[in-house]
Amino acid sequence: MNRNLTKIGLVLLVLAVLLTFVSFSLINNTVRLGIYARRFSIHTMKLVGASWGFIRWPFLRRAIATGMLAAILACAVLGGGMYLLYCNCVNQKSGKTAQIVAAMTQGEIKNLSVGKNGIFYDNNGLDYDATVTKIIDNPISIRQAFWTPYRKFAKWIEEKINKSAAEKDAKAFDDMTAKVDAVKVEGAPDGAQKPAFDIAKFAG
Repeated sequence: MNRNLTKIGLVLLVLAVLLTFVSFSLINNTVRLGIYARRFSIHTMKLVGASWGFIRWPFLRRAIATGMLAAILACAVLGGGMYLLYCNCVNQKSGKTAQIVAAMTQGEIKNLSVGKNGIFYDNNGLDYDATVTKIIDNPISIRQAFWTPYRKFAKWIEEKINKSAAEKDAKAFDDMTAKVDAVKVEGAPDGAQKPAFDIAKFAG
């Protein structure tokens, strides 16, 4: 199982590197096409004595505007989807119970799962034993937003592997049970009693 997960992780890592290379190639080609489309304007400005800084400024201004728009959209997407934990809380001293929803804003989420236990403190300083009952899975950082699709894909493959292994184990158990039942049928009935030991026959 661990070997399969390692192979899946390597495949996803290679895929991520490939997609990163493709994205940088697209950016480079876009910049080159923009410069090529305005090559006559650039040459004309150079002939009239424009500096390279003056020539570069329209391209920089457009790049800055595009980058700011992309950052705003990324922040909006990350803000619209939050990583939420639904928990059942019980205070051991008073027996008081509560249900809370906790929003994760930083840290790692790979070790969080339904059934995970923790401690919750309310505004009055009371501590509760908290158990996670439901998770709304959304990335909480740009790095996690990048890796989330691959993590979900790896989790889906892991679930498929576990399901296949469980089905094979159940089938093997059923086959073994069927063989044992067949052996019982071929042998003596369960209700049959062995004949009593006769000392006279044994003595001859």
